[in-house]
Amino acid sequence: MREIIRLLQFLGIVILLTGCDKDDYQQFIYAGSATGEYITYTEISPPEVIMFDYPASSSTYSPDLDGDGEPDVTFSFSGSASPGHTLFSMHVTTHDDVELCQGTAEDLAGMLEEDALIDEFRQWQTEELIMHDYSYITNESATFTGDWVESGKHYLGFRIMDKKKYRYGWIAISMESGASWVFQDFALISD
Repeated sequence: MREIIRLLQFLGIVILLTGCDKDDYQQFIYAGSATGEYITYTEISPPEVIMFDYPASSSTYSPDLDGDGEPDVTFSFSGSASPGHTLFSMHVTTHDDVELCQGTAEDLAGMLEEDALIDEFRQWQTEELIMHDYSYITNESATFTGDWVESGKHYLGFRIMDKKKYRYGWIAISMESGASWVFQDFALISD
């Protein structure tokens, strides 16, 4: 009888120890949330700035959002202007195991306001997405594509597959008229 009790105690301890899921973590984040038990926050210091340099310029920025030493997304900007025409373009492309929050259409990156919930119920994409495309030629109508139209600070939601679970996060971006983009900080659910 005593052996059975010891065996049951041993099995109970084994079940308790193996029942703890060390890979279980929060499955959502609010855009702009920088503190909390499950949040890893990073300030980009100094902020990364991409801006138009007349008459033409292009540049990229590829942050490592999860700290593994590899870039997770690439922001690509190009712009040109001369008397009679103006063009600005900002796109974002994902790298391995990263998805971006979709905007109002499949090919658009979502522009989120502060405190927007970023979770599994959003639409997610793994391809190049348009943030802002603007073209103007004299005597023709201007064309614009993208959800990033309002100047000011907004957020791009992302998620990264890690150990068969998603880690959700955001990156803060200030945009002015499509010609200036400032990357300030980001946060990601800790593993």
